[in-house]
Amino acid sequence: MTAREIRFMIRMLSQGSLRIGFEVRSILPAIALAFGVDAEQVRRVHMLTGEIGKTALLARAGELHSARFRMFQPVAFMLASPMETGPVGGAETGDGDGGSAGAGAEGDSGAGAGNVGGSGVDPRAYVAEEKFDGMRTQAHIGPDSGQVSGQVSDPDPGPDSGQVSGQVSVRLFSRDLNDVTVSFPDVAGQLREAMAILPSKKSRPPDVSVSAQPGTLQSGKQNSVTLQSGLQNLVTRQPGTIEAVLDGELCVLEDGRIQPFQRLQKRMGVKKPGRKLLAEHPVRFIAYDLLFLNGEEVIDLPLHKRRRLLEEFCAQTGLPCSRQHEIASAADIERLFRQALEHGNEGLMLKRRDSTYEYGQRNKSWLKVKQPGGSLDTVIMYAHAGSGRRGGTYSDFTLGIRVDEDERYEEQFIPIGKAYGGYTDEELKKLNRRIKELAVERFGPTLSLRPGIVVEVEFDDIQVNRRTKAGYTLRLPRFRSIRWDLSPADTDTLADVERLYRKRAERSGDADPSNSPVLFHKAGTL
Repeated sequence: MTAREIRFMIRMLSQGSLRIGFEVRSILPAIALAFGVDAEQVRRVHMLTGEIGKTALLARAGELHSARFRMFQPVAFMLASPMETGPVGGAETGDGDGGSAGAGAEGDSGAGAGNVGGSGVDPRAYVAEEKFDGMRTQAHIGPDSGQVSGQVSDPDPGPDSGQVSGQVSVRLFSRDLNDVTVSFPDVAGQLREAMAILPSKKSRPPDVSVSAQPGTLQSGKQNSVTLQSGLQNLVTRQPGTIEAVLDGELCVLEDGRIQPFQRLQKRMGVKKPGRKLLAEHPVRFIAYDLLFLNGEEVIDLPLHKRRRLLEEFCAQTGLPCSRQHEIASAADIERLFRQALEHGNEGLMLKRRDSTYEYGQRNKSWLKVKQPGGSLDTVIMYAHAGSGRRGGTYSDFTLGIRVDEDERYEEQFIPIGKAYGGYTDEELKKLNRRIKELAVERFGPTLSLRPGIVVEVEFDDIQVNRRTKAGYTLRLPRFRSIRWDLSPADTDTLADVERLYRKRAERSGDADPSNSPVLFHKAGTL
């Protein structure tokens, strides 16, 4: 490659995902190979710096070890692997006919936690937290003096920037590492206020006994944990000099209850939310992990030690954090799973007590146990050409539900969502052969099809969307099975979708407020 081509390639890769099957993570092994360095170290340095070009330069110079975490530079989130289990109690989701709206979403539990004991997972190695249906967020809190870990702040912060001159700067980053602070000025304000009410310089934190169980706090004078230095720095610093990075969730929270995701959606992407919107949909940040504290990276500490630091941090600042549960058996997981559903949450997160924070990675250290929002039998209405690895095939599909008996519509089917995966390569080849037989019209990379392919899809949720013909869309639909045995007349209807939506809305209102999945602290309680 020429120098110009190299510069172009680096600039292109710096944009993140290109949606063509080739992205930054594809070139990290090449950097390791080119400069004879460890691939895992290259990945870690890229996560720390956030810049592919700087990572390559450090690798070439043999200086990967010099990379340091920087405040206000987001790092990739640690990801959870789905737990491959059967339904609670062992009952199959569905009606024995592949499942449909009448079965997959109306079961009391659906796919969940009942077979954990047979999944190769030792429950005693894990702790459990309820999985919130919110927006995964990384919160960076630190001084705005331009002296934060070498990071220069905005010299002219706006009112929604998350900064207060001379005090505390806050930045909120989404799962895709975009800065979303302007959409949540109320959350930024809450975090700044929490830092402002920290104890004075003269106060000292209690020692935390090594014998304290993960997820609990225990005062003691013997065998104090040396990792408390970061927290001691916290409570002995002035509020405007605190540095912390938290992993957590943004949720609409009212009366101690987490509200449906649709409420949060009304806030997402809004650059300048008005007072009415802020009042109608109040958002809070709920913390569940601590990555960095006053110059100390704590990501390499085991979870139970990070958790103790987090609980002390939240107790000192009054910030809410997730409630953590001890588990000893699969029965405990099943009980907590049902409880999470009663709270209107998605399911459970199981986290190994000894797990470090492996950013950008997905493995068995964290497991998610979720109940699919339900399943529907749908028909493929449109096929969209894929790209990258799937170039030359139709791999994305617009799915429809039946409205031929609904007097509100003239059509036979209307769109309800778009699915991108859940099928094997062999199934995709067979689909493409059938798609060509059913094609009616081409619109660029899209084919309009005669109704002929029935797909059972499962999804996370049903969301109201008045901009669509159906008035609803499926959240994260994916193929569960291709129903070659069914005809379009066997697919589910809009009435089925409406019924499932009402049932989920009713369930989310049944939560017991006395058993909240969120720990609310009164500031300075330690």
